[in-house]
Amino acid sequence: MVIFICLGDSIQIIAITNDYDVRWSNGLIGDTVWVKPTVTTQYIAKAISPICGNAEDTIIVNVKNFSEIQSSNDTVIGIGGEANIWSRSEGNVTYSWSPDIYECLLDDCSSVLVIPDRPTVYFVTAVDENGCSTTDTILVDISSVMQ
Repeated sequence: MVIFICLGDSIQIIAITNDYDVRWSNGLIGDTVWVKPTVTTQYIAKAISPICGNAEDTIIVNVKNFSEIQSSNDTVIGIGGEANIWSRSEGNVTYSWSPDIYECLLDDCSSVLVIPDRPTVYFVTAVDENGCSTTDTILVDISSVMQ
């Protein structure tokens, strides 16, 4: 069995037994264990039965790594001004912004227009085709000069 997780996530893996002792290849004991691998890892569960002998099964936890995210630098605008801020990453990625932005400048919302009325930190979350995500922040500060 192969299970996919994102880098940084943990997952509970379970060996179904008839109440026999289970020992895992990583040294953990029990039919249910939590793991947080940083690379794709194979786990072997060995059920030990004093009557029937031993049985083994394997679970592979495939760790998906989100590619690096690059975002625009923090910026300063004048009172009433606007800023074009952006974020980019490799692959098929969707972007969401918080707080709300004024307008998406591209279809995937990787580049947006903001018109804050006070200094605002924008959070951009990028989600790839595996469901893995990463977040970055961009500060749009306001100077005391009218724009």
